[in-house]
Amino acid sequence: MPYQSSQGQNPSASNSFYVLPSWAQTGGSSHVVGYGSNPAVAGTDVNAQGANAFGALMAASGAAEKAIGSYYSAKTNIYELKSRASTLEFEASQSRVDAGMAEIDAQSILAAGRFEKGQRSLNYAQEAGMLKAGTAASGVEIGVGNAAEAEASLELSKRIDMLTVTTNTLQAAGQSRMRGAQLKGRALLNEASARNMHRAANLISPGRELAKSLYGSTAQIVASFYMGGA
Repeated sequence: MPYQSSQGQNPSASNSFYVLPSWAQTGGSSHVVGYGSNPAVAGTDVNAQGANAFGALMAASGAAEKAIGSYYSAKTNIYELKSRASTLEFEASQSRVDAGMAEIDAQSILAAGRFEKGQRSLNYAQEAGMLKAGTAASGVEIGVGNAAEAEASLELSKRIDMLTVTTNTLQAAGQSRMRGAQLKGRALLNEASARNMHRAANLISPGRELAKSLYGSTAQIVASFYMGGA
């Protein structure tokens, strides 16, 4: 027995349904069966799902590129930090060498000052001897009158000269040692900075950055896929 639509409509119409004939019914009760959605509507749903899948695939590709970029960016940061640390360590080493040379210069300046004082002291001694010899040869009593004033003047000149040499020597040596101290301080600062950069480099994990990027992107992709398919 042919079936009829309960709504009197063409079975091909959207959202229509029909009553099964008696020979197809079981249990003595009628069964209402719908035709389902219109094929055009179903095709639209398939296209939408395909678009969502394609969008998710493109998003996954972008997420992979982003994760790889994060990985190599972390690698680059490590290399830069370690390279900078190596440069600072070299500069610190050079500063320590220069500080040692500055101390050697200071010691050389002090030695040169002692030598100069010895030479000038010897010259004054010779000059004092010649003065006494000349005074004795002239028949003037040594240490009296003009002879005494001449000896005192010579002794005063000697002391002033020795003081000048000592002052200049200490000043030059002090400047050299000051430069050495500054170089040591620079070396300490560079060494501390290098250690900090090594620590910072060790804290960076390319694998961890890769995982973080993938985790965040995956969560967004899944959420957008299901929202788009809702």
